[in-house]
Amino acid sequence: MILDSFAEKKTMRKARVWAFALAAFLACFAPASARDLTGIYVKTNSSQIEFFNLTDIGGQLTGYYQVVSLDSGSADGIRRTSFRVSGIESGSRLVLNLSGPESYSWVANLDGGGFVLDEPLSSGQIRQVSFHVSSISEINRLVYSLTRYGNAAKYYSNVRAELSDSQTRLSNDTNYYRPRILDDMRKAKAELSKALAEQTRADQGLSAKKAIAKQKHAIANQARQAAQSSDEQVKAGDLEVEAGSADVDVGSAEVTVGSANVDVQSANNDLMRSRSDLRQIDARIAQLRQIISRDKAALHIR
Repeated sequence: MILDSFAEKKTMRKARVWAFALAAFLACFAPASARDLTGIYVKTNSSQIEFFNLTDIGGQLTGYYQVVSLDSGSADGIRRTSFRVSGIESGSRLVLNLSGPESYSWVANLDGGGFVLDEPLSSGQIRQVSFHVSSISEINRLVYSLTRYGNAAKYYSNVRAELSDSQTRLSNDTNYYRPRILDDMRKAKAELSKALAEQTRADQGLSAKKAIAKQKHAIANQARQAAQSSDEQVKAGDLEVEAGSADVDVGSAEVTVGSANVDVQSANNDLMRSRSDLRQIDARIAQLRQIISRDKAALHIR
């Protein structure tokens, strides 16, 4: 009730002026009530508890008014708003002044064991709200029940939010990220296959050049050993130069093999990284599916 009337400030200001005037009139001219209004008075509905805790000393009222309501935005699903209360009791009429987040003045009529509160509305009409006599134990029980309900509402609100988030993430993972990882894996496999082929050709080229160099060194050695004349010695020297040139070709082939080995290692690393990414995203997809299944079960959704 009080939470719904925060937006009605202009009307409430007029009501306070009228209520204060009525209070002064009642205090001056009306006879004091023989009824002691000290006690707790409550009004409840499915989402809110409102109660006054009043002390009556010779018709002068003090105490507090509290509203406990459901609020899905709070940590425990409950919002509590409190007001200080002062007022006057005269005959069967009450004037109650509230101060807190906002200030209000209300008029009430005694009714049996409680009172009926006249609440001015922005439309200019008066809404009557009944408060009945209560107790601390009843208020505690009502607040406990509402808090449990609020906690449950908060829990289900969180579950629904988690379900929506998990479904969105699952859709992104299965429709966007996983296909990209698979595409990266296919490219890494193709690059690895290409690098392995280049490595094989480089190894074969190195083996061939080593064989040629070995052969040329053997021929040069044989020529040097058989050389008798100066011409034969010159020819043996030329053969040794050719063998040295073959050694240079071997060195160049070894560099090519080393480069091919690096390319293979790099492609293999890319492939291993893609496989790791795939395992991680598959694990995440499995986890999201478990969360979605659990949340749907909690919300009774098939």
